[in-house]
Amino acid sequence: MRIILDENLPAQTKNEIKESYESEDILDVDESYKGILDLRLVDKMDENDIMITRDKELHKNLLDIDKYSIYYDIQKNNIVEILVKLKYYLKGYDQQTIEASSKMNNHITDGANSLLRKRFEELKKENSELKCRMNVLEGKLESILNTANSVLDGKN
Repeated sequence: MRIILDENLPAQTKNEIKESYESEDILDVDESYKGILDLRLVDKMDENDIMITRDKELHKNLLDIDKYSIYYDIQKNNIVEILVKLKYYLKGYDQQTIEASSKMNNHITDGANSLLRKRFEELKKENSELKCRMNVLEGKLESILNTANSVLDGKN
């Protein structure tokens, strides 16, 4: 099983993948292979080879012909997702299981920002309520202290 890195992947992404896996299992399709990511390379892929690409069309085509492919989204910088999917592939999970697992967990990444924003707003509201309660309690405490001082002053 080889991990094939698309020539269009950022260097940092390639390096992170290379650090995680043995280099002899990785084929880095860099500038010297320019244009080879066509049918010739796909035809040469073994049954268990995994292509990591940021080309959506190539990714979809590979999946359509039952080849292993992982899509790298440069906007999301989804290196963690790539490494997780690689682990699944290397453990022998099939494409459908991996995609189902990924979809099941999508709400975490897609909705994380909105969930954090909602929690932040809840905490701001709670903080405001606590400040109001503290002000009321401080007022009551000041009133009690004033009354106590008055009583004490009256006894002297």
